[in-house]
Amino acid sequence: MRRIIFYIFVFIAVLIGIFFYVGRINAPADNNLQGLNWIEIFAPSSGNGIEEAMTGRKIYSGDEIMAPIILKTESSESANIYLANGSVIRLGGNTEIELDKAVFNFKKNALAVKIILKTGQIWSKIVGSPGDSSWEVKTDNAVVFGQVGAFGVEYSEGKTLLVVAENKAALTVVDPEKENNLADSTVSVSSNEIIEINDSDIEEFKIGKKTVKNFIRQESSVWQQAWISNCIIQDMVVNNKISSFKSGGLDTLEIQKALIKNNLQEMQKQLSGRITAN
Repeated sequence: MRRIIFYIFVFIAVLIGIFFYVGRINAPADNNLQGLNWIEIFAPSSGNGIEEAMTGRKIYSGDEIMAPIILKTESSESANIYLANGSVIRLGGNTEIELDKAVFNFKKNALAVKIILKTGQIWSKIVGSPGDSSWEVKTDNAVVFGQVGAFGVEYSEGKTLLVVAENKAALTVVDPEKENNLADSTVSVSSNEIIEINDSDIEEFKIGKKTVKNFIRQESSVWQQAWISNCIIQDMVVNNKISSFKSGGLDTLEIQKALIKNNLQEMQKQLSGRITAN
């Protein structure tokens, strides 16, 4: 009986927390507010979490995510991080990232994100108005700068793969030994294009024997990879919601608020499900 009463109090506390959470989103703020980001875990068992590598603790669906934080998934796990402006970071299996920055300025409606991909796959779905957000994904040998749209980055054993599904992304080659950006190595990669950078190409980039731009190509087989097609399917759901909101006469900022509200409702379901399961 005491256990039941305890979980009732926990459930009430969660509802109160979500009430204030929504209030913070609707209220303007003069400061950069960190947080307001939460995670959804996809694992064989709903009770499973993913590892927070800095402390070794488990992160579960519905938990708030605050940068800086290092997250790791196993082969059978994936996760979505829902950010304060309605954008999403999707983690594939066997992935480790450091979310170095995820700061939302409510007053300017500006999101600043910096992700270090140590290994594995991440997908970025960025919403809002062009120029609102600063979005960076860094690997050992490349850094990708995103804008409103969608793109995926995979890194493994000295190889970075960038695939762009919506709009454009810029890629700059990084010298993995000196950890500095190579001069004149920035290229723009458009929708349906990919680029692959290998450590073995770096020296030839540096002496001008190879040109980064020539590595951009279209390759249909890449889009058939399960992690990419799965992310695109999830993005279609987001895009359909955006189209529906636009048809209802909402502007960009109102659409973002509607997406955030939708995400918060989903977060409430995740938290309620965890309490019920216990």
